[in-house]
Parts: sequence; structure tokens; C-alpha cells
Amino acid sequence: MAETGGLHLKKRIEILCLREHGKSYRDIAKTLKYSIGTVYYALKHRGRFTTVLEDYNLVRTSLKNPQKTSSESALEVSEQVEQSMSALTMRRRLNQAGKQD
Repeated sequence: MAETGGLHLKKRIEILCLREHGKSYRDIAKTLKYSIGTVYYALKHRGRFTTVLEDYNLVRTSLKNPQKTSSESALEVSEQVEQSMSALTMRRRLNQAGKQD
């Protein structure tokens, strides 16, 4: 049965490992029997930055002080999760939650 709905995590990891070992996109595609476009997509799209729980905390942080800018909120949340987060990511999560115009 063919895979549907995108790459499975195992295949994505295989693609990343082959690339880290210096293989070209074409070599990876031939080895794993994927198109070059699929290999390119797997290497260029890293997926979601935040989990559902982190999204919930982002919204809570924003609701605590609605006067804060998205840059300030992103900085505060970045300190909590110990990863940098852009203001754009913060705005996207708030928009998805329906909390920002």
C-alpha cells in the first residue's frame, strides 16, 4: 500500500541523515526511490515549531497582558521554552487561536 499524506518521520530522518553524509538530492532520491521534489521538501520544511501545549501557553501569555506586542510576548515565551521564537510565529499562533485581528 502506498504512503499518503506526506512523509513519515522515519523517511524524513533517513533523508536528513543521507544529506548530512554529503549525498546530493539526486542521490538521496535514487537511494530511497523518491522524487527530487520530495527530497527537497523534506529538507526545506522543518515542520511546526511549537506543540499544542506550547500554543496554549502562548495564548495564555498573550491574554495576561494584551497590551504587549507580539515581539515582547515571543521573547517572554522564548525564555520559557529555551528556544528562540519570532514575533511572526507568535502572531501566527494567536491568529490560529482566533485571538488577534
